[in-house]
Amino acid sequence: MNPPARERPVETVRGRHGLIPYAQKSSVTATAWMDTLWDPTARLLRAPASQAPHTHMVRETIWYAVGLLTRGGTSDGARAVVAIEGVLAHQFTLPGHVAHGSWRRRPDEPDPAPDAADHAHDWCFAPCFALLAITPPAGVTARLTVFSGCRHVATTVTTAPRRVATSWIGERHLIGAQDSGGSLERWDDQYCPVAVHWQTPGTPHGVHWLRAAPGTPVDAAVDEEGTLRLTHYAHRNGEPLRFVVHAPQSAPQSAPDDVTAGHWRLPGLTVRVESAAGFDAVVSRSGDLLHIAYAPHEGAAEFLLRFTPV
Repeated sequence: MNPPARERPVETVRGRHGLIPYAQKSSVTATAWMDTLWDPTARLLRAPASQAPHTHMVRETIWYAVGLLTRGGTSDGARAVVAIEGVLAHQFTLPGHVAHGSWRRRPDEPDPAPDAADHAHDWCFAPCFALLAITPPAGVTARLTVFSGCRHVATTVTTAPRRVATSWIGERHLIGAQDSGGSLERWDDQYCPVAVHWQTPGTPHGVHWLRAAPGTPVDAAVDEEGTLRLTHYAHRNGEPLRFVVHAPQSAPQSAPDDVTAGHWRLPGLTVRVESAAGFDAVVSRSGDLLHIAYAPHEGAAEFLLRFTPV
């Protein structure tokens, strides 16, 4: 006898390479995106514009090779071999060093310090993750596929120094933030204390995003109402409060003129910016990215960002 519908296990029909449908889709989608970054001359993936001035990515290229071999298209095998050879050319040969046998993140990266560590581009890792073929419990899958109300989560990452990650999930937009309590001394290109993703109905682009630009000295927390609270430490490195917004030019309402210091009118989303300190914004575009920068103030400056899907 079949169990009642509510108790039936999650669908586990597996396709190519034994992948269940959602894993197969994740791998195929990520690999297709990485196709657009492939540089046959360098034998590596190009770095997205948001990572400028870096030009190429090494470790992400090996994950691309996994995606190619999983997809198994006519020329995918040959390209995977070229990609693997490209990655091998950037392996560290440092006998006795903790990094011996690992790889540079970028072709121009110098030899690492003993404590070098980093996080790589998660999206490029999707084909590898898909191969794990993990099937979530039915109750978990239901909560991930059907919106049942806004959610707020706060997690203490470390206690000394104190670092707290917060997130807010709405029906059409997601907010992630991290607050280090002013303890950080450097903000590298892999540290992202602010990230927002939202759906853009009626456009060919599906999902847009914005983030604090790499190197921006900022702490952030999102509250239970979905308001993002920022503390900008301009005095730490002289950097302005900078944001990068993925807003393709082919999408409606995405021109730089739609962004002012206190109001961003983006495709599918409006953002209200508030601060007790006076502020001006400089807006520019490079390709599909908008760059929004607020001039630095002395000491720490507080900002509120309020989001409304449209």
